[in-house]
Amino acid sequence: IVCRIMAQYPQYHSSAEGACRHIINSHLSLVHSMLSMQSTAKQRKIVLQLLAAMVSLGGNLPRELLAHLSIQSEVIKCLVRHTKPTDTQNIRNCFIHFILAFLIEGNVSTIRTLLDKHDLLSSIFSALIYDSKDIIALVLTTLKTYILQNPKISKTMKLHIFSTPVVQNLVCLYNWKGPNNWPGNKIHNSTSAPRYLQEKEVIFSTILDRPWEHEKPSDLLIKIMAACPDLIKSQFTLLESHIEPRVATKWIA
Repeated sequence: IVCRIMAQYPQYHSSAEGACRHIINSHLSLVHSMLSMQSTAKQRKIVLQLLAAMVSLGGNLPRELLAHLSIQSEVIKCLVRHTKPTDTQNIRNCFIHFILAFLIEGNVSTIRTLLDKHDLLSSIFSALIYDSKDIIALVLTTLKTYILQNPKISKTMKLHIFSTPVVQNLVCLYNWKGPNNWPGNKIHNSTSAPRYLQEKEVIFSTILDRPWEHEKPSDLLIKIMAACPDLIKSQFTLLESHIEPRVATKWIA
């Protein structure tokens, strides 16, 4: 209904905003309940879509929502967990759209408030390699436009958001697998989680240790060195063991 009002009935925008503010002030406990571990998948989808629509109304609503909404870490983990990656309306996708709505809304104050709640934005980067190309494009474009290229967002905040784990997940997109290759619940149970983490570490270390074996990671590393010359010395130290001449096809060629 909110989306329809914005698209077709702009004259009712203020009424919709008032109704959404009433939800925040009087029914937030119900929202938290529908997001909780005890709720159904359908309930989570509905409330996430509602929250995303509320954010898109703009004004003070997004900041008010961020100020009052409190999502526990265990609930966040549940919301970002892959369950049905091939379903475009799965819970994870709905949550990603909800979080990105705060950025797309464009208000700098809202963006800063979201970035202060670091766990919300950083949570969506885990297991990006199994998201659809459309979701990945949306995430990367939104981050680039509203955070990285936003002169009103301080360098300190940008560094805070793009922590090592976040960068690792982004770099792992060079090994994108897509929804159809999602290994199911295996990556979420305790017996197989280490295998997934080990795989991610191998991908990341390979890109950094032997970037010349991969065209795009190699290009990335060159651009990093060009932008940050101070890193060249440390990078050569890491590569020292690889540049020693040896009897190998790559050296002879």
